[in-house]
Amino acid sequence: MPTEIVAFSDHHAHNFQYGSERKLGEVCGRKGYYNSRFLASLDIIKEIGDYAEAHAAHVLFGGDLFHQRSGVATDVLMGT
Repeated sequence: MPTEIVAFSDHHAHNFQYGSERKLGEVCGRKGYYNSRFLASLDIIKEIGDYAEAHAAHVLFGGDLFHQRSGVATDVLMGT
């Protein structure tokens, strides 16, 4: 049976201000108000993981999980 591969890249998790709002959500078990675009990016990661698990697929990640190379915003890194 062939192995399924789920490939993605250029995720760029970040607190983008354009088109976002503060939204109630949960990150790493912590409930609070977070940037809506950041919450959406976490939902995508979860969907990829759920799909891969349900289909016994391998995940191939091509890079750029975070948006900035020079630093990661504290709330993005810590989920606060």
